[in-house]
Amino acid sequence: MVSGAPPIRMLQVANQPGPFYCFLRPLVFELMRRGVDVDVACNSGDERFEKLRSVGMNVLPLTVGPWTSAGTWLRLRRELRDLMARKAYDICVVHTPAISWITRRLAARAGIPVVAYTAHGLPFFERQGACTYRALLAVEKFCGRYTDLLMVMNSVDLAAAREHRLVKPGGLVRHIPGVGVDIGRWQRPTPPEKLDALRRELSLGPQTRVVAYIGRLMETKGVLDLVEALSRWRGSGRDVALVVAGTGPLDRAMAEAAARAGVADRLHLLGWRDDVTALMALADVVVLPSTYREGLPAVLMEAGAAGKPVVAYQNRGSDDIVVDGETGYRVPARDVVALTDAVGRLVDDPALARRMGDAGRRHVNFTFGYHQAVRAQLDAYADALEAKGIDASGLRGDLGDPVFSLAEGQGEP
Repeated sequence: MVSGAPPIRMLQVANQPGPFYCFLRPLVFELMRRGVDVDVACNSGDERFEKLRSVGMNVLPLTVGPWTSAGTWLRLRRELRDLMARKAYDICVVHTPAISWITRRLAARAGIPVVAYTAHGLPFFERQGACTYRALLAVEKFCGRYTDLLMVMNSVDLAAAREHRLVKPGGLVRHIPGVGVDIGRWQRPTPPEKLDALRRELSLGPQTRVVAYIGRLMETKGVLDLVEALSRWRGSGRDVALVVAGTGPLDRAMAEAAARAGVADRLHLLGWRDDVTALMALADVVVLPSTYREGLPAVLMEAGAAGKPVVAYQNRGSDDIVVDGETGYRVPARDVVALTDAVGRLVDDPALARRMGDAGRRHVNFTFGYHQAVRAQLDAYADALEAKGIDASGLRGDLGDPVFSLAEGQGEP
């Protein structure tokens, strides 16, 4: 920070600690490294809350229950209001839609000069019913009255934010290239003995091709389509295993569907894993059959950084990352046959998979790396703060290497 300038006081808010633990740690630690006084508020009922504390973040507890319960909204409103009264924050940055609907209005009423919303996918999108779309758009337009800075991650959301004026008059809309990928982390070679150990753990044969899905197990992520695709790969005689890392409400449904299709031995449901770099290295192809309200899917950027070809459903966010026919394939949403065929081409032709993986690495390195994404966010924060007369010069300038922990003895994941 500039000598003599008071530290910027920032509140970062999300409903769960997962986004901070998985994606936003380098951003938060870069802010702290620059002297910003950063508090992180999220659900304390998740095991990753304590993990954030263990790596050096100043985390503040929120109680986040089901959004269908009025008690969740009332309790969060009270907790956030009390939290904002304890410190004179200069900027509040909130992630994810539902909690932003509470936080933005409260932050403005608390007199926080800059109220910012990082949209990891705006909640209204083209695949919704007309009533749902109009209702969510109306909510976002209402919350825009309290929003000084809106950061969006894909071209569809950028166009929507401008068309519908989702910030207050004079507010800023910025397009950022995602949360940032630590290129070095994903390109660091995984020791062969670790990959051999993973193959033994999963009982994979030496010729078995690995298709990996890393993410939440929910209907709009298309995970049941993957089980159908797995059945089709087996039916075509391909030696393919589907390795799934993540948790969610459909883990049991996936297992049951695989059993009915006779491919339970080819589906590996690993649950939450911290060794995702090794799992990515093990993969031959990475898939994301999502119809969810994606912002800019981190797993596709990480796959590119790791040099892995990808296959994804056509969807906002995904379409901004995957260069069809060059870094992988985009196939029509919910078209399991097209998904099966696209993955099949890659597992049948390792040379093609390598070429696409190399192209994906170049694309991600140039467009979506840590330095591009974090620099864009810091500049957006600085512009919004300086528009309110707050010295934000300490947010400018070159970035250091990504930091995943400030706690002694805690390395990167």
